[in-house]
Amino acid sequence: MATLKDRLASAKPTKLEQRAKSEEGEVKAEERLGFVAHEKPSKVLKNFRLDAHDLENLKTIATRVNEAYPYKNISENSIVRALLLEGTRIKTDKLIKYIKELV
Repeated sequence: MATLKDRLASAKPTKLEQRAKSEEGEVKAEERLGFVAHEKPSKVLKNFRLDAHDLENLKTIATRVNEAYPYKNISENSIVRALLLEGTRIKTDKLIKYIKELV
């Protein structure tokens, strides 16, 4: 009975392995068993809870934006992202002032 190592050594190489073989020389059977490192997703999801007043404000802003720009429906998610972008541009003192108003 042939061992796994023997079967892998006699297995037909894939097209990718054939290309690598032609470019770098012989590909070992053990190298074909290597694990593929998966990259972390570029987007990290985070959920936030908004109270009824905040949701109403968001809907009001969405309505205003969609009335001003009727060519494409702007989602509430896009509006939140735009507000976050605006938050990176305003002065810290002004941001702290807004936070104090909310608390």
